[in-house]
Amino acid sequence: MSVENEAPDRKARNQGRPTELAQGNACANGESAIMNSGNVIVKTVRHLLSVCILFLCAASVALAQAGRGTVSGTVTDSGGAMIPGAQVVLLNRATGSTQHTVTSAAGLYTFVSLNPGVYQVTASQTGFASVAQDKIGVSVDQVTQVTSPCA
Repeated sequence: MSVENEAPDRKARNQGRPTELAQGNACANGESAIMNSGNVIVKTVRHLLSVCILFLCAASVALAQAGRGTVSGTVTDSGGAMIPGAQVVLLNRATGSTQHTVTSAAGLYTFVSLNPGVYQVTASQTGFASVAQDKIGVSVDQVTQVTSPCA
């Protein structure tokens, strides 16, 4: 047999049978399809978790801003001059909880993010008599102004 006759004969025998290289590619393609479907699942789960975390963060921010009030004021002496460094205590009458702050150099103080209710504000400073103001009402999204004159 000549070389020319052998080549077509070999083609006929191998027809319908994938070569080893082709079989390797077929396995690799099958594995690749399985791996790609796994990647799609992982990506989908990641996206769902990201969306859930986003909603949880947005909900916590929304809840933190709802239904709160503020008490802001000044501490002055009998002549109306501001008293810096005065101790100010805010008492929630319903719960008994207290918050503490110190007035600024301008005699100002602020308590933020308070539950609505009735409070007592007490101001004191060395050399001055303490003054307590009762029945300070705090409403939702409102700033209650309080002036505390120490004698």
